[in-house]
Amino acid sequence: MKLIFKIFALIFCCFYFQTAQAQESTFGNITNQEEATDGKPIPANKSIVLANTLSFGTSKICLTRLNALGAVEMFATIQQGSFQYFGKSIDLDYTGTTHTGYFITGARQLTGGLRQLILIRTDLNGTPIWTKMLPNVDGVAVDECGVSVERQSNGDVVVVGSSNKSGFFKIVMARFSMANNGTLLWCYRYGSDLGLSFEPAEACNGMRPSPNPGAPPVAVIAVTGKYTKAGPSYYHTFLFLVNAQSGTEIWRQTYNSIDAQDEGLDVVYKPAANEFDPAQYMVVGQKGIDGHPNVWVVRANASSGAGTGAIYNAAGLWYGGFVARGVSLSLHSSGTRAVVCGSILGFSKPSDPSLFINRTFAMELPFAAGSAATWAHYYNASDPIYNVSESISRIPASSATPAGYFITGASLFGGSAYYNQHAIRTNSTGKLGLADCPEVPFLTAVASGMTTTLKGNNKVAVTSWNTDSPNRTTRIFIQQRCDGVPFGGGDAEGRSDENEVPVFASSEAKLFPNPVIGNQPAQLSIEMAQTEIAQVEVFDITGKQIWAFEGVLDNGYQEMELPTNQWTSGVYLVRLQSTVLNKTLKLIVNR
Repeated sequence: MKLIFKIFALIFCCFYFQTAQAQESTFGNITNQEEATDGKPIPANKSIVLANTLSFGTSKICLTRLNALGAVEMFATIQQGSFQYFGKSIDLDYTGTTHTGYFITGARQLTGGLRQLILIRTDLNGTPIWTKMLPNVDGVAVDECGVSVERQSNGDVVVVGSSNKSGFFKIVMARFSMANNGTLLWCYRYGSDLGLSFEPAEACNGMRPSPNPGAPPVAVIAVTGKYTKAGPSYYHTFLFLVNAQSGTEIWRQTYNSIDAQDEGLDVVYKPAANEFDPAQYMVVGQKGIDGHPNVWVVRANASSGAGTGAIYNAAGLWYGGFVARGVSLSLHSSGTRAVVCGSILGFSKPSDPSLFINRTFAMELPFAAGSAATWAHYYNASDPIYNVSESISRIPASSATPAGYFITGASLFGGSAYYNQHAIRTNSTGKLGLADCPEVPFLTAVASGMTTTLKGNNKVAVTSWNTDSPNRTTRIFIQQRCDGVPFGGGDAEGRSDENEVPVFASSEAKLFPNPVIGNQPAQLSIEMAQTEIAQVEVFDITGKQIWAFEGVLDNGYQEMELPTNQWTSGVYLVRLQSTVLNKTLKLIVNR
């Protein structure tokens, strides 16, 4: 008996951990576009996705929380009035060791298309607690947007952004004290005394070894992006290091792939492994022209910024592109590798070389110069676009959470011409292990070549930020698993006896009969844990809403009749939303 129990427990654990790790889904609104820009794992084996949505009029910041199985647990948008809001980066807010909310950076768009950089602090449900907004430069309109937010070891937050005045970019950086409820500690716009434009893309926390023997290392912020010299059309990669405590510039290195164009899109820091393997940064991005780039990787010494570059190609790549947009320190035990994610565009499909596909990929790269990937996969259910934002975060193993990586991006939603949020959770070697939407291994080739130069710089102080007051609104979206099946529904969900009352263990909803045959109506049976206002919507396969209900549903069991006798044959999505129940069911009508 004990042996049987142990075998059952082992099977259950294997199933649970594979389910908790192997996830891939698309979520959003069929009739319009959402795009994930960042994402992070959060406590209780859950995750949070930051996105922008056009599904509710003007652009809004969108927050989506996924539970341990990858199902949507919360959708909310952030906006104020008619202003457009854009979210670019998210980090977690903690009080001690307790997760209490989020920090979001991005922009609020002004009339005329210009934007102001914002930093929003929210609670766990995405409700803004306070918002900081960067004022214009001496009354002159500039276009500014946050690109990264980095929480410091003492709870303070550093926000990094871009400042664009007539096509000339500067780096913006500011530190806020959380011990004093968001008091500004310092803020600078970092320019160039050589007439160069520096456009930041991402940043990370790091440590710089002290030049004084025996002295402790210095906490720093590393920023990467692209720089352009006034006049020429080329641009190249930079890495900029700033003292995180004071905002003092340390160095700024530029890297040239010996091509007309290259740029850094993300950066990660690796501590020193030993005296022969010093602390380093890995910058990832793209290199190439005419919209057909290759992956571009720079490995730079954390003390001086001196580095080496390498170019990666994907075997089987047709006339498309291979772009790295996110990087995270690897979970490998050596501590000397990083995992890169991005898009393969125009990739030759292995099963049919005449077809070309777009896929999200992940690959593990050593920090050693010119090293080939130790593993590389693309995810067969993904379908990104060229200019999509992608991010990756590692998930260290704990007693409640298996190790892995959390990847966000965009993909086509079933039945829609628009791109929506896409999330992938893998195990520690980038695998999904799902038969219906597997990861597929692919090969990469590497070539080296780069020059590096130290560039001059300067900065101008900003003494204060303004406040803003955006609001949170609960939204209802649709979610599909990677096999195209909506979460919470199936082709034959329901019961055979229409006079039998289903038994639910908690808040739940089911459809019966399903499929619907002829002119009979369908019943939506609902079990509510409490009395509250709920919303029921029905969409056809094009995303058009064809029926809706909003009203009070009582605590306990109830049934709602759907007028399926008025609908044509086809597949419909029935979506129910309340504070205790969020479910989308697939309904089939056969005439």
